[in-house]
Amino acid sequence: MKEFLLILILLVGGNLFAQDNDALPKNSMQVFFGPSQHGTDFVWGSALTVAYSHAIHKKLQVIGFLGSTMHHGKVDVDFWTSSGQIDTAKVDFTTGGMQGGLALGFSFYRSSRHHLQGSLGTLFRYQTTSNPEVLGLFTTYPYPNFLNFPARSSSFGGLAYISYDYTLKSGFLIGAKAWLQYDSNDDALNIFSLVIGKRF
Repeated sequence: MKEFLLILILLVGGNLFAQDNDALPKNSMQVFFGPSQHGTDFVWGSALTVAYSHAIHKKLQVIGFLGSTMHHGKVDVDFWTSSGQIDTAKVDFTTGGMQGGLALGFSFYRSSRHHLQGSLGTLFRYQTTSNPEVLGLFTTYPYPNFLNFPARSSSFGGLAYISYDYTLKSGFLIGAKAWLQYDSNDDALNIFSLVIGKRF
């Protein structure tokens, strides 16, 4: 019985990971768009990314990408009123960034229609923010005190994501992607995207 199960696992597993590996074209252009959470500001926003992928092996792809993120939130700030009283109000802020990088993808499953992939990579990110907390704005009466935190920052980071896409007969693809990244500016972003693209 054990021998039968072992043979069955090898046959099914071999077929799963080997079938139709050459059926998908080696290149693709993809666009990802969806909601994103900025872990530093604890706010939601959106992310847009354009990527090019090239298969260097049946299971390995090199991916280059360029994208942007935009997040919006509110934060409480204390201030003096005209009557000399201390009051608190919510201040709107925006955090935006541009980023690009390279990733290496591994195909867990690849057939003539389906592609399940995990990827690891590195990125460079430029970010600007108007968040008073990030800028270090504390109210020390009677004057506010600005600490020397940068409103603009550049950083390197790493990323990991898993994606699935389905390729139509025309070569166009649709899918979904879950993305996690962290950079040297201590910013962590979660990105959840719909994917559209074209294989060629």
